[in-house]
Amino acid sequence: MKLKFWQKLYLSVLLVFLLFFNGGIFTIVTVQNSKALAQQKENFLTQQEYILQQIVNDMSLVYESRPLGIPLIIKQYGDRYANNGVLMQVKKGEELVYSSIRYDAYDAPIDMPNKFLKNRVSEIIDINDSKYFVVECNLPSEFAVYGTVIAFPIQSFFDDWNGTILMINIICCTVSAIMAVVLYNLLKALTKPIQSLNEATIRFGKGDMDTRIEHITNDEIGETANNFNIMAQQICTQVQALENSAQEKQNFIDDFSHEMRTPLTAIRGYAQYMQSARITDEEYYSTLDIIDTQAKRLQNLSESMLSLSLAQTEELEFEKINLANVLENVYKAYSTRAKEENITLTISCDKDVYIKGESSLIESLISNLADNAINACKADNKSVHTVNISAHKAENTVVISVTDNGIGMDAETLEKIHTPFYRQDKARSRKNGGAGLGGSIIKKIADVHNAKLEYKSALGKGTTATVIFTTL
Repeated sequence: MKLKFWQKLYLSVLLVFLLFFNGGIFTIVTVQNSKALAQQKENFLTQQEYILQQIVNDMSLVYESRPLGIPLIIKQYGDRYANNGVLMQVKKGEELVYSSIRYDAYDAPIDMPNKFLKNRVSEIIDINDSKYFVVECNLPSEFAVYGTVIAFPIQSFFDDWNGTILMINIICCTVSAIMAVVLYNLLKALTKPIQSLNEATIRFGKGDMDTRIEHITNDEIGETANNFNIMAQQICTQVQALENSAQEKQNFIDDFSHEMRTPLTAIRGYAQYMQSARITDEEYYSTLDIIDTQAKRLQNLSESMLSLSLAQTEELEFEKINLANVLENVYKAYSTRAKEENITLTISCDKDVYIKGESSLIESLISNLADNAINACKADNKSVHTVNISAHKAENTVVISVTDNGIGMDAETLEKIHTPFYRQDKARSRKNGGAGLGGSIIKKIADVHNAKLEYKSALGKGTTATVIFTTL
């Protein structure tokens, strides 16, 4: 079975607690018991010394006058202490003088001294199914031939010890059980945010992009949960941006395919017409003119696509550009067309106005603005039309403006002016050869130069397009 993190944590903490708590309790009790047992033994040794001293004193009194009374003295002391539970045995050499210890009363007989002992020997043994502290030694001086064994009852001490162990076991089991329950609920509550985070990541991984963690604590887990929400929001934003980009690209492809299909269909149709029909010279040249117009439209479309592709290039080498020269080039390119359309085209720029950028893209940007302005004038019914292109410094910026008094734009057109293939008047735009990519190209070029693009326009009053450069 696969354990969850909080379950592993629970078992680990509980195991450590049980080891240290129970181990510590038993260690403390064992040490205290050892000290108590040592003190009890010391008391018994003191009693043994006192008993032997009394026996030796009485034996000394009768040793010279009545030596045969010594066994009687030993028996009196033995019987007296036997009534108090203290057993005694005395040997004179190998001869048993007195014993209140029955040999057949226990399985492991006492190792009686078979030689004269100079030091006391003590041990705890079982006598009559009861524990005794037994001390063996010889009597001093002239009575050294007598070997003694005194057994002090110590069963009560072990009974108390067993009772203490039982009580400690009950306490440890009770505390351990309570601790297990408390720790289980505590860890489950503390790790609930982790479970919520895990569940949220699973749902998010399965595609539920709206998954968020609602209950956030003020700790590291809360920070992680908050970071997850931030990450999820950023991912959703990126995914939405990718979806929008994909949709824009698909729309672009669809519109581009449509734009390509119309002139190609016209060219192919008129080419077949010229091959299969008998036409006059006038019709022949008229048809060629239509084919040429559609071919120019395809050329304009391809050039616009190239400009748009260049504007999206990430690695561009910026250079210092003299805008007076750029405006002069644009004027030369459009002055003839403007004159043919009866449009007054003017430029104004000081010779020391410079910006940093990619020269071909900057010229393409201004050319597209100029082309849009001329088309706007062509679409208008005024008798006098003007287009002015200017560039000037303004504080830490350079401002390029293209102003016309043409047809102008409504709010919807201003909103969609950067959308590829969008036209305010589709019929007139196609007639003029426009592909509807000018606004998109202008926006892309402005973006790669970190320039700000603004439009001010009103229907019937004309348009002013302004590009503000900060790359000086």
